[in-house]
Amino acid sequence: MHYITINTGAELLCFFIGLFCVAWDKTPAWRVLLIYQFATCLIEFTGIYLRDHHQRNSIVYDIFITAECGTVSYFFYYLFRRYFKPFKLLAAWAFIFLTVYISEFVFFKHFQGYVDITASVISVVFVVASLVYYYLVQKYDDYQSLLSSPEFWWVNGVLFFYFGSTVSNIFFQYLIKEETDFNLTARYIIFNALNLLLYGCWSYAFICRYRQKTSFISSS
Repeated sequence: MHYITINTGAELLCFFIGLFCVAWDKTPAWRVLLIYQFATCLIEFTGIYLRDHHQRNSIVYDIFITAECGTVSYFFYYLFRRYFKPFKLLAAWAFIFLTVYISEFVFFKHFQGYVDITASVISVVFVVASLVYYYLVQKYDDYQSLLSSPEFWWVNGVLFFYFGSTVSNIFFQYLIKEETDFNLTARYIIFNALNLLLYGCWSYAFICRYRQKTSFISSS
C-alpha cells in the first residue's frame, strides 16, 4: 500500500504548515479550514485503503464533497462579509447545492459512481466567487499588499484548482479512459498538478496569515 503520493504529500505538508501557523488563530474561518485540511488527509488515506483492498471508494469522496463545499463556501462568506452581507446568497447557494447533490447522488447515481455533475457545479460557482472577490478588492480599492495577503493566496488556490476542475469535469469520461505511457489516466495527472497548485497556494496563505498575526502582535 502506498499512502504517500503526490496528492497526500501535498495535503499533509499543507496541513502541518497550517497547524503551525493558524491552529490558535482567533478567526473561526481559518480554524475551520485547518480542520477541513486534516479531514482531507484522512479521506485520502481512506480512499487509498479501500482501493488497495479492491473496494469501491467513490462513495467516500461523494460524501466528503459536502464538507468540501461547506468549507470553501463558508470561507468565501467570511471574505465577502467585509464588503456586503452575503447570508442570503450563501443560503441560496446551499439550497442549489443540496438540490443538485441529492438529485444526482440518490436518484441518478443511486449511490454508485462519482457525482461529477455536482462537482462541475461546485467548480463553476467557486470560480465565479473567486472572480467576484478580485472584483470587490479592486472596486473598493481595498489597499493591501496582495503578495502577502493570506486571503488573496487562498482565493488564488481556489481559482486555479476549480477552474482546472471545471475543464476536467467537462471531459470526465474521456480523461478517465485516456492513458499515458505510464498507465496513468490524463485526469489523474491533471488533478495531481491542480492539487499541487491548490495546496501550494494554501500553504503560503497559512504562512502569510501567521506573519500577519505576529506582525500585528509585535506592533501592539
